[in-house]
Amino acid sequence: MASGKWICVLTFCILTAELHAQLDVCGTTPLNTRIVGGEDAPAGSWPWQVSLQRFGSHVCGGSLINREWVMSAAHCFSSADSSGWRVSLGRQNLQGNNPNEVSSTVAEIVLHPAYDSDTSNNDIALLRLSSPVKFTDYIRPVCLAAGDSVFNSGTDSWVTGWGAVKEGESLPFPETLQEVEVPVLGNRQCNCLNGVSTITDNMICAGLLAGGKDSCQGDSGGPMVNQQGSVWVQSGIVSFGFGCARPKLPGVYSRVSNYQSWINSHITSDKPGFVQFSSSGLDADNSYTCPGLLPPPVTAATITTAEPDTATDPGSTESSAKLCGITPLNTRIVGGEDAPAGSWPWQVSLQRFGSHVCGGSLINREWVMSAAHCFSSADSSGWRVSLGRQNLQGNNPNEVSSTIAEIVLHPAYDSDTSNNDIALLRLLSPVKFTDYIRPVCLAAGDSVFNSGTDSWVTGWGAVKEGESLPFPETLQEVEVPVLGNRQCNCLNGVGTITDNMICAGLLAGGKDSCQGDSGGPMVNQQGSVWVQSGIVSFGFGCARPKLPGVYSRVSNYQSWINSHITSDKPGFVQFSSSGLDADNSYTCPAPMCGKAPLNSRASGDSGRVPGGMWPWMVSLYKNGVYTCGGTLISKDFVLTSAQCFSTSNPDKREWRVLLGPRLVNGSEEFVMTRGVKEIILSKFTGLNIALLKLTKRASTGDFIQPVCMDVSKARSFPVGTQCWVAGWDKGIKSGATQKAGLGLRDIETQVASCGTGSGSDNICTYAMNLQQGDHGGPLLCKSDSSWFQVAVVFMSGNKSVRADLQVFAKASRFSSFLKETVGDMPYPATGNAASLSISLVLSLAVPVTSLFLVLVLL
Repeated sequence: MASGKWICVLTFCILTAELHAQLDVCGTTPLNTRIVGGEDAPAGSWPWQVSLQRFGSHVCGGSLINREWVMSAAHCFSSADSSGWRVSLGRQNLQGNNPNEVSSTVAEIVLHPAYDSDTSNNDIALLRLSSPVKFTDYIRPVCLAAGDSVFNSGTDSWVTGWGAVKEGESLPFPETLQEVEVPVLGNRQCNCLNGVSTITDNMICAGLLAGGKDSCQGDSGGPMVNQQGSVWVQSGIVSFGFGCARPKLPGVYSRVSNYQSWINSHITSDKPGFVQFSSSGLDADNSYTCPGLLPPPVTAATITTAEPDTATDPGSTESSAKLCGITPLNTRIVGGEDAPAGSWPWQVSLQRFGSHVCGGSLINREWVMSAAHCFSSADSSGWRVSLGRQNLQGNNPNEVSSTIAEIVLHPAYDSDTSNNDIALLRLLSPVKFTDYIRPVCLAAGDSVFNSGTDSWVTGWGAVKEGESLPFPETLQEVEVPVLGNRQCNCLNGVGTITDNMICAGLLAGGKDSCQGDSGGPMVNQQGSVWVQSGIVSFGFGCARPKLPGVYSRVSNYQSWINSHITSDKPGFVQFSSSGLDADNSYTCPAPMCGKAPLNSRASGDSGRVPGGMWPWMVSLYKNGVYTCGGTLISKDFVLTSAQCFSTSNPDKREWRVLLGPRLVNGSEEFVMTRGVKEIILSKFTGLNIALLKLTKRASTGDFIQPVCMDVSKARSFPVGTQCWVAGWDKGIKSGATQKAGLGLRDIETQVASCGTGSGSDNICTYAMNLQQGDHGGPLLCKSDSSWFQVAVVFMSGNKSVRADLQVFAKASRFSSFLKETVGDMPYPATGNAASLSISLVLSLAVPVTSLFLVLVLL
């Protein structure tokens, strides 16, 4: 989470005095009295907001910067031709009545000469109106950030626009202007999250690390603004982002302050108002380093002052160890989802910018425990802890709120693996214990939680995937059994679950910490005392079958916790389980490959397909841009073309792998993403393949399965074998980010005779019109009941001498490379399946010259 909210000092630039000069009026909003609020923006709240329309339809947002000029993003325009464009000012709704609206044609469009559509650098444009506009309470210019402006990480910002309210969901009628509050995220951290070198100095980022708020609720070309005193200053122009409001993928904006000279060079009179925006204090982003590098030096946390709480509670002489784990008002063992007030008196809400971010648990009068992944740094500014709270909205008569004096992140926390996902928070002053505010006991180092141990998880998280808590957002509770680490490792991918973790959930799904919240507690009852065994850490989806939630194992951190809490130690309790633990004898089932439970492809089928049709298909992104297709060949490795990489030593930090494409509400989404731990290229003469080792094992399900590879060369695919090439529709621009998510598609073909003189190293199919989005993807054929990948799509100039055939070079030479690199491969499913044949080949419309398939295994 980005650092705190900063108080700034306003400095004005000196400009030529003119009638109603921009500095006299820019950034002021007579009708805007809102600081925080709902999503719909009241009329007149953002009077510089404009709608750029083409042939009567809204295309992009923009901002009025003087009477004649509007600023937007260069990627909104295919050229500088202004015909057909109109600017709508003072507009509140895209549909219905707009009494304050003024519309103007566009006389000139000026695109930045150095705009790069591939990198989105210099994504800025100016539009000159056909005639000057008259300022009103609903139509006014925004001030622009001057060249020496500073926006520290955590600076509070607002983004406005008429874009989607979330991925795939357009604004409902009457499509009212939306507003969303987000903090600035420093460029160093943003670069690490999006891929090093993706974010240039001409960009600025904003968003919550936890996701949920983003410029998806704004619109391309629209403004990001910051308030300094009574004046609003535009710091950014909505440029691009990966998805919408996804965790750890902040929105990216063009940095307005870098374009003061360029803007002024085109506006010769009635100059826009440039304001130097300042941020107080140190910028935490200056010391940010990417995961895997040496941690930045620890700096002292900023401590806000407050009057100490001198009140004492009846049990003030009692230690936390004696009081912990006792809940006088909790008589529930099982029950509904809403937790009665006082049932879980250690539960806290960690809040930033007035919004709930994570859960946590009170462990003594001064310390709260939560998850390290809730925090981007140890900077405590802007954070508050709410104790004794029942509802996130409405009345909370038993609530006590406290600022945070210190945040201690575990020094060995690994954001890639989620190992050591634990943090301690010291309150500014001790809290008074009541029936609604009490500490939980902690599991001691020698505690044992057998598989099946009954547990409770609490929090204010979603009640299921994609569904937030309804008003008044009452604290939720859910009962789940512990699932042993051996079985949990098998389900999530061997190596995913460390000894510092504990799992819980139903194998059938339906109950999970999705009904809790990151950082919140998992507790177990021993006698009359509740003992915290876990901290909500991570999970794949929410309450999905055979994918239990994963928690940090509290008992492994007794020494570390005690090393930071020198007085009034938390109460550690040895939790014991009776009987043998069935998990001790659990072994993983043999890994299977080539299974596609949702595949219904038959002869004559080609075209767009849902993701589960080919569950091994992955999408490879370099620095946030779709680059190649690929296939999952084991839980650890992805196979693709070596030509996807421009060097023989590619930077693994630039790459991300998206797995499990599936349709959600009509749009393509991915079940999970993975970083890349290692990229290994084969080194043969001619064409080569590449293997990407994932930072964390992939979890399999209906939408994610490995494809079979015939490393033993025991399979044959004779003439007439029915096969498909699966690939992605070439990504098109959304903002400035390439997305392959617009469609997974396939082309049907069949193995054909190459004729004489072709050589034993070749195999042929009937010709196909392949596209760029097929690069790195597979040629797939079925043997018995399993799907095998028999080729990788490469770029090459090789063609068959016959126009109706496509010739592919066999690549059985890669078998040894695959065995040596991947090791044990999954086994094909057993059983026989009827042989399939084909009589029809369908082609797609836009062929790419010199696409070539190299047979991987045959």
